[in-house]
Amino acid sequence: MKADKSGQKMGEKSRERLQARAINALLSSPSLERAAQKVHVCSKTLSRWLADPEFRAAYETKKRDYLRAGLGNLTRKVFDAGEILAEVAHHRGRKYQGPRTAAASSLIKLAMDAAILEDLQERIAKLEKQGQNENSI
Repeated sequence: MKADKSGQKMGEKSRERLQARAINALLSSPSLERAAQKVHVCSKTLSRWLADPEFRAAYETKKRDYLRAGLGNLTRKVFDAGEILAEVAHHRGRKYQGPRTAAASSLIKLAMDAAILEDLQERIAKLEKQGQNENSI
């Protein structure tokens, strides 16, 4: 099989591209079967790839990246949610205030929970690093 300039076999490169597409399909599909259909592989192949530590690590990394992006978007909307709550408090009796209040309150709570989780992750990472440094001494 022919190799490219980087020394990789052409089949390896196409498999890497297919697996990258599979990761995106897994993250955007309601089921493993539907993800497999999107990338034109059988679900057993996708299951086998998920059992592979390298593929699983790439999948988990991409999933965390998507989650961080979503949480960033959520955090940017907290100010708007506060404005909605202030508006609702000022204009009592208008239509649809209950759902608007519930949505704004939920958004603020979710953003606060996300901030707490991020803080805990940072603290855990620091403690793990300290533990590794102490063990290497």
